[in-house]
Amino acid sequence: MVQAAKNSRESALSEMDKNLIQDRAAELGEERYALLKGIPQETIRNAWFTLSHLLLADGAHVIDMGSDDGAMTFAMSVLNPNIKITGIDKNKRQINKAKELYKRHNLDYMVGDVTGYMLEKNSFDAIINSFVLHEVYSTSRYNRRAVIDTMQEQFKLLKPGGTMFIRDYASPPPEEMVVIEMPDVPSLGENITDMSEPDLLIWYSEHARPRSDPGTGGFFLEELPARFPRTRLFRLPHKWAYEFLLRKDDRKKWETELQVEYTFYTDHDFRRQLRTLGARLQYSAPYWDEEFTKKHFEGRFRLYSDSGRLLGSPPTSYIAVAQKMSERKSLHIEERRPSLRKKESTIKISSMRNDKTGEIADIVSRNMEIGEILPYLITEDGRLKIFLHDGVARSVVNAMPRSGYNIDGKRWSGHMLEPVSFDMAAIADIGAFDVKNTALFARDHLGLKPSNNAILEHGMDYYPSPDYIDERIRTYFLRVESTQREISPKTALGYNARFQARGVIREIEAQHVLNAIAVGLVPNGRLEMQILSLYQHLGLKAENWTQKDIALKRGKITAKADIRVLL
Repeated sequence: MVQAAKNSRESALSEMDKNLIQDRAAELGEERYALLKGIPQETIRNAWFTLSHLLLADGAHVIDMGSDDGAMTFAMSVLNPNIKITGIDKNKRQINKAKELYKRHNLDYMVGDVTGYMLEKNSFDAIINSFVLHEVYSTSRYNRRAVIDTMQEQFKLLKPGGTMFIRDYASPPPEEMVVIEMPDVPSLGENITDMSEPDLLIWYSEHARPRSDPGTGGFFLEELPARFPRTRLFRLPHKWAYEFLLRKDDRKKWETELQVEYTFYTDHDFRRQLRTLGARLQYSAPYWDEEFTKKHFEGRFRLYSDSGRLLGSPPTSYIAVAQKMSERKSLHIEERRPSLRKKESTIKISSMRNDKTGEIADIVSRNMEIGEILPYLITEDGRLKIFLHDGVARSVVNAMPRSGYNIDGKRWSGHMLEPVSFDMAAIADIGAFDVKNTALFARDHLGLKPSNNAILEHGMDYYPSPDYIDERIRTYFLRVESTQREISPKTALGYNARFQARGVIREIEAQHVLNAIAVGLVPNGRLEMQILSLYQHLGLKAENWTQKDIALKRGKITAKADIRVLL
């Protein structure tokens, strides 16, 4: 629940500043449109999706491994002109073509292997592996060790704190069997393009994995009696059902793609191997592309577990974001069980009765009032940047479940990105929000220097869960000067004393944080609302890449509520 502050000024920017920023944003939008006009929308979308998982500082150097024709690499250089991107591919012809077609001040291409052996170690801020690692696996005659070696060499290229982005496919458990049901449509011929899907599946079961030793290719497939008229039913390993469903409609590339195997690691394998490299696995999750699912999966087949349970559409890819950490830095934080040690807690649980319904509920409260602040600045080219606390240890994100099932498969390391928090008693101590008191507050609690004549600005108030949590979190904004570096947090509010991880305060572009929230990298809905509130407070507008049409329906009013009761 959100409550807007009544005493906030309409905008912290002058009309002149606001117009300059909006004009600059319009110019950048027109420039971006002109540059990307000839690039397919799917490529642009993939470029945005990839960059949204990388919260990069200005000047960061990114390597796009296996850049192919260079189109997505180019699109990323346009979407974020403040970083440098190098596309690497072993195909010399593709690289030369990319160099001719795509020229940008922050973009270059080079011929090379995806291991990056020819590059300088500890020199790059991010490495992108977008549908590359399964190619490494396939060209090495389906050798998982080749993938491990590739990731190991790539990690040597990253600076400490650098990020590796992986987008590929995660294999179902290798021993798991499934049943697939498809329409019984007759084939038009014996060519791949003329086969029905059931006949193509049978052909695929006999010819899969052609790079294997003679006599070891293919996979188990059993046709079962049909359950319904005009259908066919097959039992096979889940991995190979997934392989077939991903490729069945791409008949033009079938022959060349036959030797490529998309899945090689399970989700568990990916996470284990990355942690073996000393990586903090910030985020991992299966991903469902809505358009691909609708076009190739929905209504085309039914997939069942071996026990007969109906399964949903398989993921269209798998995402992993791993950060290279220095020695003795935490990789994963989880909460396994309540501590048995007696200790003082800031949390209090009280039972309260609803006067009207008689229902009793447990209400959670704590012995302090929390405030959160978004320090911000506007760059010369009109971008809104904010300062956030990165790496806050939140074990509750990985609390050990007592029952249930992780329905979306998303996992985080437990190191969160949050606004800078403080005890509201600090606000009471400073008295009036004037320039002098604001500067003292920023020095003592933020370690930042306010801009000229800047004062604390009250933003929205947030009620996490009015029915069960007796808490109001106040939000404040403060315009500050750029630091060009990470700084240590001044206070330890909200930390668990058992964790040594304290994180850092980073300067990040606000739009990039919104994008990261949209793709799931940052699981913080409150932060999203706070940033959008800041945009509104400044009279600016954020981009929205995930906008969908909402079907609104009219309905008759059946009852009226008293607004005083709701509040």
